[in-house]
Amino acid sequence: LCCAKMKHTILLVQKTRNISSRSYAHAESVKLAMHDILQLCSQDLRSTDLSLQTIFEFIDRLEDLSCFVADPAIARPQVVYVPHGKDWIKQRMEKYIRSTLRT
Repeated sequence: LCCAKMKHTILLVQKTRNISSRSYAHAESVKLAMHDILQLCSQDLRSTDLSLQTIFEFIDRLEDLSCFVADPAIARPQVVYVPHGKDWIKQRMEKYIRSTLRT
Protein backbone atom coordinates (compact mmCIF):
# COMPACT_ATOMS: atom_id res chain seq x y z
CA LEU A 1 0.00 0.00 0.00
CA CYS A 2 1.33 3.39 -0.97
CA CYS A 3 1.19 6.03 1.75
CA ALA A 4 0.44 8.76 -0.81
CA LYS A 5 -2.70 6.93 -1.94
CA MET A 6 -3.83 5.24 1.28
CA LYS A 7 -4.18 7.95 3.91
CA HIS A 8 -6.32 6.80 6.81
CA THR A 9 -9.23 9.22 7.15
CA ILE A 10 -11.63 9.89 10.00
CA LEU A 11 -14.93 11.33 8.85
CA LEU A 12 -16.96 13.40 11.35
CA VAL A 13 -20.59 14.17 10.55
CA GLN A 14 -23.19 16.18 12.42
CA LYS A 15 -26.46 16.27 10.50
CA THR A 16 -28.35 18.80 12.66
CA ARG A 17 -27.73 21.13 15.59
CA ASN A 18 -28.72 18.27 17.88
CA ILE A 19 -25.49 16.74 19.18
CA SER A 20 -27.10 13.31 19.12
CA SER A 21 -26.89 13.51 15.29
CA ARG A 22 -23.09 13.29 15.50
CA SER A 23 -21.38 10.25 14.04
CA TYR A 24 -17.99 9.26 12.77
CA ALA A 25 -16.49 6.71 10.42
CA HIS A 26 -13.06 5.46 9.49
CA ALA A 27 -11.89 5.00 5.92
CA GLU A 28 -8.60 3.61 4.66
CA SER A 29 -8.23 6.48 2.17
CA VAL A 30 -9.65 9.86 1.23
CA LYS A 31 -11.23 8.22 -1.81
CA LEU A 32 -13.12 5.75 0.38
CA ALA A 33 -14.21 8.60 2.67
CA MET A 34 -15.69 10.38 -0.36
CA HIS A 35 -17.50 7.16 -1.23
CA ASP A 36 -18.91 7.06 2.33
CA ILE A 37 -20.12 10.68 2.05
CA LEU A 38 -21.76 9.87 -1.27
CA GLN A 39 -23.53 6.88 0.30
CA LEU A 40 -24.71 9.06 3.18
CA CYS A 41 -26.08 11.57 0.69
CA SER A 42 -27.82 8.84 -1.34
CA GLN A 43 -29.42 7.38 1.78
CA ASP A 44 -30.51 10.75 3.11
CA LEU A 45 -32.00 11.91 -0.21
CA ARG A 46 -33.24 8.41 -1.11
CA SER A 47 -31.72 8.66 -4.56
CA THR A 48 -28.76 7.18 -6.39
CA ASP A 49 -29.02 9.65 -9.28
CA LEU A 50 -27.24 12.66 -7.79
CA SER A 51 -25.69 15.64 -9.52
CA LEU A 52 -22.57 17.26 -8.16
CA GLN A 53 -24.67 20.31 -7.29
CA THR A 54 -27.09 18.14 -5.27
CA ILE A 55 -24.18 16.57 -3.40
CA PHE A 56 -22.70 20.00 -2.63
CA GLU A 57 -26.08 21.25 -1.38
CA PHE A 58 -26.33 18.18 0.87
CA ILE A 59 -22.85 18.87 2.28
CA ASP A 60 -23.73 22.53 2.89
CA ARG A 61 -26.94 21.55 4.74
CA LEU A 62 -25.06 19.39 7.23
CA GLU A 63 -24.40 21.15 10.52
CA ASP A 64 -20.80 19.93 10.38
CA LEU A 65 -18.71 17.74 8.13
CA SER A 66 -14.99 17.29 8.63
CA CYS A 67 -12.23 14.93 7.59
CA PHE A 68 -9.09 14.25 9.54
CA VAL A 69 -6.50 12.79 7.18
CA ALA A 70 -3.35 11.00 8.29
CA ASP A 71 -0.25 12.81 7.06
CA PRO A 72 2.70 10.41 6.69
CA ALA A 73 4.95 13.35 5.72
CA ILE A 74 4.92 14.63 9.30
CA ALA A 75 7.56 12.54 11.04
CA ARG A 76 6.34 11.77 14.54
CA PRO A 77 6.25 8.66 16.70
CA GLN A 78 2.44 8.68 16.39
CA VAL A 79 0.18 9.38 13.42
CA VAL A 80 -0.63 13.05 12.85
CA TYR A 81 -4.04 13.92 11.38
CA VAL A 82 -4.68 17.08 9.38
CA PRO A 83 -8.22 18.56 9.67
CA HIS A 84 -10.20 19.55 6.57
CA GLY A 85 -13.59 21.25 6.27
CA LYS A 86 -16.47 21.35 3.82
CA ASP A 87 -14.70 23.33 1.07
CA TRP A 88 -11.83 20.83 0.94
CA ILE A 89 -14.30 17.94 1.02
CA LYS A 90 -16.24 19.41 -1.93
CA GLN A 91 -13.00 19.74 -3.93
CA ARG A 92 -12.13 16.12 -3.18
CA MET A 93 -15.68 15.00 -3.94
CA GLU A 94 -15.52 16.63 -7.37
CA LYS A 95 -12.23 14.78 -8.09
CA TYR A 96 -13.76 11.54 -6.83
CA ILE A 97 -16.87 11.91 -9.02
CA ARG A 98 -14.76 12.73 -12.10
CA SER A 99 -12.50 9.75 -11.49
CA THR A 100 -15.47 7.37 -11.18
CA LEU A 101 -16.93 8.69 -14.45
CA ARG A 102 -13.66 7.84 -16.25
CA THR A 103 -13.69 4.20 -15.18
